[in-house]
Parts: sequence; C-alpha cells; structure tokens
Amino acid sequence: MMKKIFVIVAGLLVSNAVLADDFPGSTNVIEDTDCEMLAENVTINLSKDVLGGFDCNSRSIVIAACHPTGRKSTRTLPVETCTDADPPVCTTENEPVTGSAVPYASTERGTVTSEYPGGDCTTAAFATAIATDKLTPTTP
Repeated sequence: MMKKIFVIVAGLLVSNAVLADDFPGSTNVIEDTDCEMLAENVTINLSKDVLGGFDCNSRSIVIAACHPTGRKSTRTLPVETCTDADPPVCTTENEPVTGSAVPYASTERGTVTSEYPGGDCTTAAFATAIATDKLTPTTP
C-alpha cells in the first residue's frame, strides 16, 4: 500500500489550491477541482477497511492512511522527527510509540513515513488530520 501511495503522490504536480478531505470510502477520488495542482482526477486504491485522507496547498499534497484494526500496543520503533526549516532537517531515533501507525506520503519530501499520533484510527478524519499536520506551509 505504501508503495502505491508514493507512486501516486510522486506523479502529482504543484499549483494553487487548499483543501483537506477524508476519502469518501467507495470512490477514493481526489478531484482536480479539490486540488488545483492536479491535471486530472486521481483515484487512491485503499485496501479493505483502510481509512485515508489528504490535504494540499500550492506547494505540496499529502496523503495519509490507517487501519482501524492495526497494531495499537506500545512498542519501540525508529521515529523520524523533522524541523520546520526549509529544507527540513530530519533525525531518526528509537522511541516508544503507542496507538495506530499512520503512513503518509508527501510530494514535498518524496517518501513514505509513518506517524504515531498516540491515538487509535477509528475514522478517516484521523488520517486526514495527519495529512494536514504534515502539509508543508506555503511560506517557509
């Protein structure tokens, strides 16, 4: 799934729009009218029961997804932390995490990374909130 998200996000072009939204479930389409950086509608193929959302602006688009029955127990994982600098400076350290993992991909960073917000994935809005949080501001 993460490779599919990366491939879709990597092919997107940057323009001018601002909209955050949950994927509606059965169609999972980001319409070009939702995000002007798109030249055409983009369909996101999520696996069964996976919840997702996106956010975009004139600089980038972020897609995030999570699964309501995914692992939620406390575990120690490498966690990447980035500064708000332009370009961001990122470090990775082993940290205890709990709750659902939320993989997200961004056209700005060109990679798939997981966020561990400490809550449980119960709605698509949970993933959309991560997409919005990880969206690069339009002005550094």
